[in-house]
Amino acid sequence: MAAERLIRVTHREREDTVEELRAAYATGCLDEAELEERTSLAYAAKTRGDLAGLVSDLPPVPPSETAATVAVCPARRDWAGWARQSLGWGCWLVVAAAGAWTISAAAGGVLAVPLIFAWLVSMRLCGLLLRHRH
Repeated sequence: MAAERLIRVTHREREDTVEELRAAYATGCLDEAELEERTSLAYAAKTRGDLAGLVSDLPPVPPSETAATVAVCPARRDWAGWARQSLGWGCWLVVAAAGAWTISAAAGGVLAVPLIFAWLVSMRLCGLLLRHRH
C-alpha cells in the first residue's frame, strides 16, 4: 500500500480529485478558501499519496451526486451571460425611470399614476418582444 502512494499521478487523476473537491464544496463540506487551497495543492501534486491526503477527511460523494453538484459550483457560472442580463436590466431601469419622471412632471397629480403604470407595462412588453425576436 505504501508503494501505491508513491506512484506519480496523471492529469486525469488530478482533475478527478479537483472534481471531488468541488463536489465537497457544493455540499458544504469545504468553504471557498479550503477549496482554493486544496485545488492548488491538487494541481501541484506529484504522487497519489499527495492527492489522497487532500480528500481523506471528506465523506464519499456518490458519482451521480458529484455530477449534479459540480454543475452548481460558482467556478462554472456564466459570468458573461449574467453581465449581459444585468446590463439589459440596468438600461431598462434608466429608460423606465426617465419616462416615469417625464410623465409625472408633465401630468402631475392623480393622472400620473395610471400613465406611469402604462409606461412601465409597455416598456416590459417591448423588452419581451425584443427578446423573443432574437
